[in-house]
Amino acid sequence: MNNFKSWTVILIVILLTPACATYEVRKLSNQEGTPKPGAKSYDKYSISVTESSYTESFGTKQAKNDRIDELKNAYIESTKRVLSNTGRSAVFTENESEANLKIRIEHTLYTSALPQEWLTGLSVGLIPSWGTRPNQYAYTFKDTETKHEQSYSVDITTYNHLFLWPWIASSSEKFCVYEKTLTEYLDGL
Repeated sequence: MNNFKSWTVILIVILLTPACATYEVRKLSNQEGTPKPGAKSYDKYSISVTESSYTESFGTKQAKNDRIDELKNAYIESTKRVLSNTGRSAVFTENESEANLKIRIEHTLYTSALPQEWLTGLSVGLIPSWGTRPNQYAYTFKDTETKHEQSYSVDITTYNHLFLWPWIASSSEKFCVYEKTLTEYLDGL
């Protein structure tokens, strides 16, 4: 009997896990300044990261400092990779006033199951569902010298079904999306 309960819990967890996800990036309007043509170089850049999660039952909860530090380090590595790939070199600085490229990253994660996802879970995955969680990630890039600022918002659409569960979306995809938006911003300068 105990083995049956274990398998039931495992099956429910698998069915409520996003089976496949797509990321849709929305470029928000330029807030100020105009980009200059040509490859802009930076001496220093700063990154600020915030993360919160929201559930219907418990409301909004801020991430712990160790989680923020882990995310920040991952974004620093992604930023280094993008700067290197675009032929730029800059060093990270904790002091925002020294940076001539400021990067703000916000994660606002909706972690409750969407209503249609409950239907998929209750049907043991036979009824497919999909739903969009808007504004899960937001990236803002600002050149402090030219005052050019650009923001991006990322929506996540998840697809759930019994036959989709082996292709669970990788968490590294959000870094790919970040790298594409940063590259787009840098190419505009």
